[in-house]
Amino acid sequence: NQHVWVKINDSPAFANQTKVYPNPGTDRIMVQLPENTQEAWIELLDGTGQRVVLERVYSNLCLFTPTHLPSGIYFYRIYNRDQVFKKGKWVKK
Repeated sequence: NQHVWVKINDSPAFANQTKVYPNPGTDRIMVQLPENTQEAWIELLDGTGQRVVLERVYSNLCLFTPTHLPSGIYFYRIYNRDQVFKKGKWVKK
């Protein structure tokens, strides 16, 4: 039983160009990525670390509507196969 570990580098430059708003929010999350971003993923985890949303992003500005999620604190990670653009916390009212 072998494991392969892959390190994905965080990029401070991309983190500054990546925005997640409104925060706190209700049923909408806007994600703004750096210009010319062709493809990325946004992942939301609940307080127990369980993935509750995994969405593919096809442009540099996307709207997500996680209406099925209860109020609470969620952790997000926005990434592509080469790097993590941004990690953080999102609060749903």
